Amino acid sequence: MNKILLCFLILLPNLFLAQFTEQVGIAWPDKFTDYKELPDSLKKNDAVILNENISITKTEITVRTAIKILNENGLAHFKNLQLPQNFDLTNSPNFNKQGRFKDRINPFLEFTVDYFIARIIKPNKKIIELPIKYKANKTYWIQHNGERLYEKVYDFTFDNLQVGDILEYIYKEAVTVNDLQDVIYPNNKYPKLNYNLKIIATSLYYSKQQRNLPLIYNTNIDTANFSSTDIVASNQRVVTNIYHYNYLSGIEYPQNLQVGTLLPNISVNNNFYIKNDYYSRFDRMNPSSKRDMESERSAFRSNYTWMFFLDTIHTNYYDNYNLKIIKFISTIEEDKTDTFNVIFLSRLTNALNSLKFISAETMNYSSEAQYAVASSERLMLGQIVEEFIFKDYSSILTAKNVFYYETFIIDKRLSTVNSKFRNHSSLEKTIITLPTKNEFKFFVPRYKGLKYFADELPFYYEGTSCVLLPCYSCTGNNKSYKTLFGHTPISTASENLRTEAAVFNVNVDSSIISATIKEHLGGQFSTVLRSFYNKEIIDSTIPEYYFKRCMDVPLAFNKQIKQVASEEVFPFTQKYHCAEKIMMESKTKIDLHNWFAFTYKKEDYPTIPNHAFYTDFVYTDNYDFLFQFNKPVEITNIENLNKKVENNYFEATSSFTKQEDSTYLLNVRIKVKQPVVPQKEGDKLTEFVNVLNEINNFVIEFKK
Repeated sequence: MNKILLCFLILLPNLFLAQFTEQVGIAWPDKFTDYKELPDSLKKNDAVILNENISITKTEITVRTAIKILNENGLAHFKNLQLPQNFDLTNSPNFNKQGRFKDRINPFLEFTVDYFIARIIKPNKKIIELPIKYKANKTYWIQHNGERLYEKVYDFTFDNLQVGDILEYIYKEAVTVNDLQDVIYPNNKYPKLNYNLKIIATSLYYSKQQRNLPLIYNTNIDTANFSSTDIVASNQRVVTNIYHYNYLSGIEYPQNLQVGTLLPNISVNNNFYIKNDYYSRFDRMNPSSKRDMESERSAFRSNYTWMFFLDTIHTNYYDNYNLKIIKFISTIEEDKTDTFNVIFLSRLTNALNSLKFISAETMNYSSEAQYAVASSERLMLGQIVEEFIFKDYSSILTAKNVFYYETFIIDKRLSTVNSKFRNHSSLEKTIITLPTKNEFKFFVPRYKGLKYFADELPFYYEGTSCVLLPCYSCTGNNKSYKTLFGHTPISTASENLRTEAAVFNVNVDSSIISATIKEHLGGQFSTVLRSFYNKEIIDSTIPEYYFKRCMDVPLAFNKQIKQVASEEVFPFTQKYHCAEKIMMESKTKIDLHNWFAFTYKKEDYPTIPNHAFYTDFVYTDNYDFLFQFNKPVEITNIENLNKKVENNYFEATSSFTKQEDSTYLLNVRIKVKQPVVPQKEGDKLTEFVNVLNEINNFVIEFKK
């Protein structure tokens, strides 16, 4: 028998054999069934959460939920429940459309189920106690070093649930909370009529200064929605927060809402579960350094807890690791005019991008002998190892005597760095910032194997706050270098430019179109798409609809693509030439369905957003399609090929014009003008996607 399962059954011998049955004696705390009738405004939803009560402590989670099922979509969603349950919108498949865990909905929690009961309340108030049907599945998370964190998830199925029913369940879990479930969002996909949350956080108490440190951080929560008690008894401090909402709206499009910045959320990651000892944080976060502990403790007592992450001092002693680092640097051509190391940074970026990327999982789960080779030695072998990637970057810059800032930043789709307290530290990434005379240059290491040019940021790191810590191994005793808070730059709609110029030679006799296409990608279009064009690792956090190449046309064959230009400075312009042949399904029609690479599709936005809508980035997207027929033809539906929508946020226009008897030009212009569409203007998004849908389904009708 599997050892994990064996231990599980020994600790809780009746959990699956009897605990989920009526014989265990777990009773409902009340007979309440009188839930209020839904207002008409909510009946359009797939389901509504009538009541949700959650209690969380260091050792247990208790949940009671009642859900009204309103249609088949709601039934499909709630017919199954997975434990452990996820309360964090940022740790959700909504934000990771592609990656290997795109179907995962649970957090990582070390947990056991103490009990689980469920019932159905029929429209006529009849109560049906549900037998517990479940499957236990083994799954895992991957840590940065490739180690797998295994857990079990339990999928419960409610076979008797029907549209119109109220599903109600109660469960209790014994937990050891891990930092992948450190933020709780009251909102989720479905509206909630009544929401109650109780959190009890405990910490050992050492000083009056420590009393000022919050154990639970509230973001975007009004004082009317929560109450708090803070009690110290002996050397233990207990903080209890109670939250209540009479109504919470469902979130239509979480991918387009900066949830951590705008929605109510509660963070419990700092002192909630770290060994009840806040001093141990220093060992956990910086285990190799015991220096200047008093100043770090002083920093801990201030709001600016960034000082936990002081850079480990690098000493340029000549061991094997550093000798290899120095040798690797010698392979990078120097430029004596490079006053601010900008050229070195660019050449270093190119050098590291050229190396073979070795993922942490590959290192951890293949030959043990791989660890006998130092990461700096691997650089000389043409390899870069994910687990040690930031160490190598830092070592190279330090050995080169390049001053830099370690910069903490958060994907703005999820949250943002706060200058006062560190409430979302588990979402942070560390990048490198190089100061020059008048500006900063940003350098994103090859996390997950992704390649960026020097001073290139993906859209989710643009225009967001960050904190810059001086590299202390570079400053020496120079006290002029300070921790900085600021914002990253943001690109414009004219810089984020894609143009697709195509010539389609249409043979009306053979019904074959020969296409030649010139593709120009600039700004974020280059950042997002060039790895896809070049058959390299792509960013799995970006939705799939971005990844469409110029020759990815239905019924195309003999596809060819060639990169003809690549610029390594902003806006990082990339140029490709594509060629293909396209089969026509009709002798008198050319179906243009999905010939365009639009990033907004009508089916993805079936309703008007019920919240402010954040675009990924502003851009300009142009298509010039020249159709050259081998015989004179007459287009019979030109009037249907001219469309236009223009408002303050979006623009989409198409024009179809005759050039000669056998030549016609289709121009399509798309613009996303603003980074955010206010909720009250959500209908502008609907207008936009409706016109895009019409253009994306154009059919050119002609006669000879």
